[in-house]
Amino acid sequence: MSVENFSNEGITIKDLINQILSNWFWFAMCCFFGLCLGFIFYKYTPPNYRMKSMLLTKEEDHGLTIENLFGGSSLGGNSNLMNQVGILNSYTLHKQVLENLNWTYSWFQKDLFYDQDLYKNAPFILKLEDGFENSTGIPLSIIPISDKQYKISVEDKSKLLDFGTEPEIGFEQIVEFGQTFHNDYFHFTLEPISSRVHESGVEYKLVFNQVETLTLAYQGSLKINLIDEKADLIQLELEGNNPERGVDYLNELTKEYLKFGLYQKNRASENTVNFIDAQLSEIVDSLQLAGQNFTDFRSKNRVVDLGQEAGLVMQRLEEVESQASMAQLRLDYYRNLNTYLNDASQMERVVAPSVVGITDPTLNALVIRLSELYNKRGILAKSGKNPGINLIDHEIQITRESLEENLSNLLSNTEIEMENLRQRKYRIDGQLATLPQTEQEMIDIKRSFDLNNELYTFLLQKRAEAAISNASNVSDVQILDPSRLSTATRVGPSVMKNLFFGGAAGLFIPLAITIIASAFSETISKKEDLEHATSVPIIGTVVHNKTKSFLPVVEYPRSAISESIRSLRTSVYYSLKYQNNKVIGVHSLITNEGKSFISLNLAASFAINKSKVLLLGADLRNPSLSEVLNCSKDKGLSTYLLGNDSFDDIIEWTNNNLSFIPAGPILPNPSELISNGNFDSFLNEAKERFEYIIIDNAPLGLVTDGVLIGKMADLNLVVFRQGRSQKNQVKEINHIEANKIVPNLFLVFNDYKTNKKGYGYGYYSDNSRDKDEKEFKNVLVKTV
Repeated sequence: MSVENFSNEGITIKDLINQILSNWFWFAMCCFFGLCLGFIFYKYTPPNYRMKSMLLTKEEDHGLTIENLFGGSSLGGNSNLMNQVGILNSYTLHKQVLENLNWTYSWFQKDLFYDQDLYKNAPFILKLEDGFENSTGIPLSIIPISDKQYKISVEDKSKLLDFGTEPEIGFEQIVEFGQTFHNDYFHFTLEPISSRVHESGVEYKLVFNQVETLTLAYQGSLKINLIDEKADLIQLELEGNNPERGVDYLNELTKEYLKFGLYQKNRASENTVNFIDAQLSEIVDSLQLAGQNFTDFRSKNRVVDLGQEAGLVMQRLEEVESQASMAQLRLDYYRNLNTYLNDASQMERVVAPSVVGITDPTLNALVIRLSELYNKRGILAKSGKNPGINLIDHEIQITRESLEENLSNLLSNTEIEMENLRQRKYRIDGQLATLPQTEQEMIDIKRSFDLNNELYTFLLQKRAEAAISNASNVSDVQILDPSRLSTATRVGPSVMKNLFFGGAAGLFIPLAITIIASAFSETISKKEDLEHATSVPIIGTVVHNKTKSFLPVVEYPRSAISESIRSLRTSVYYSLKYQNNKVIGVHSLITNEGKSFISLNLAASFAINKSKVLLLGADLRNPSLSEVLNCSKDKGLSTYLLGNDSFDDIIEWTNNNLSFIPAGPILPNPSELISNGNFDSFLNEAKERFEYIIIDNAPLGLVTDGVLIGKMADLNLVVFRQGRSQKNQVKEINHIEANKIVPNLFLVFNDYKTNKKGYGYGYYSDNSRDKDEKEFKNVLVKTV
């Protein structure tokens, strides 16, 4: 098996939990800090309130309406629930509400963490200069100095967003109350309120509002909810820091909304009245002139009435001309309507066909439907982007095509009718020519008078009907629950929610650091990484040393690390069971992986187990065991290899089963010393005296010393340390194993951090210090 790549599964849940438990203190501290921040945020965040109002949208009252009066026309239009939502959310409506409330400026009192809204509680009387527009969005700091003076300033050079160049302004000035403050950006006068006493140092903020910006803010914060799909109930919700301001806004919004609804209902009947008034203004003059001419003619010619034959001709002529007049009115209506079809604004002002005497039900229905669709589209367009506009456009197109076809037929029929009436009038005019001259003139004058009088009476009747319809209109919306200050509820900040999010944020930061660090770490963080990346077997795992002792197997025999050393000793024992002399090389690839620690404790563990053990410090370049065991550096393995000392001379000390030979003084050529033949003689003599020879060797990956000694060992242990050894070191181990550079290669996973209380079955405790056990007595004379 040749595996050089680590698994790309990333950090597992189990690994993450282990890392969290290993760093529980930092997670706890961050969580506590987050909880504190959450509580501080709750304590110093302005309260937030929710105001509500409920509306009922009713079906249109079909009592006395223009539709009933004019035989099927519907001048008001039915309310649609979704249309109502669109109207309530329209920019135009919200802007009108703000203009009605006249919120041109706002007062605030500066607190430590936020500015408190002083709605209806202004600290001063503000008088504005007519014709001057104060700059909007700039917070003016107002600090009363005395009963007569105040300090006004703009901090941090605020930007004027209403100028194209965005100039920065900043000033500070002492002004007297009652004196006009004026510069290029502001012009107003502040006067004190006699009943109000200001504390020294209290700072107020004055902000002139931009209506457009404020409109967008309220439009975005308003929530419109449908109570039930089967009910025509609409609930309005608004959240804000000042409940009184929110209540006033909601109530003004519903009031303006009702006015808008009535305007929409009355618009058609008002258009009808306006149309009739325009027609009447033209007919009145003609009627008066015709009446005066008729009276003058009878007085001058002493004629009271027409003869029988003249009366019959007169009657037929008036009938034809009346029909022609109505036909011409219809023809003009058709032509105007045909012109207005593609103009939404004109179609919204078109009167119902029945007003001009057109009783065609199809035309009436199509005209009213098209007017309603244009009106609905205008409402939805005001509320912003709405997917329903596309559907309405499609319906408008279909309705307009049907109306165009119907108009084409009606125009053709009316023109034929007009031609027939002209022919009939021509024949009657022939009969009229046979009458005496006086009767002919009287017929002409009377005919003009009767025609104008009949049309005038017809229009007056229609105007009365339209006025009655307008007066009978009521809103399709009823306010069930107006917004009240007593029903405003506090919705934030929530202490539990703030604590939850604060604690969660506090935990998230170290968690994110842990995950990111694990994802980009180049060190070996778990045993499984090592197992997946190499075929070299792991002979043992040594847990993290919590005792702070360099020799825990003696000082803390019941600790978890001592048990893990004994487990390693057992594995080594069975690996060398059938050999008389056991030479064990302990290596690493880089420094600080714990090979000297493993060597010393493994040797002590074998000695405790009644085996004669030699611990050899063979790291001739960087010896560490001499310092740990407080031994002399004047002699050791290096002096033996030079031939200056004998075997017995270099044994630093021997106590019962364990002996130690240090590395000796550092020499410049350790590789040559090891390969000069003296090390073979040293090993042969050591094998005669000891059962186990444990060699603290030089790192394999850095120098050749370790390889030379490793070839002579019966068992080679390479130490990998959790969180210290690099992942790329595994490639070198695989290379050594593949080329059999040293025999019997095994790995030891060192410094494994476990969250269990003990090792194995949890029996052992790091706090079990015991030097009185018989098996541990007199093992070593010199320890740290």
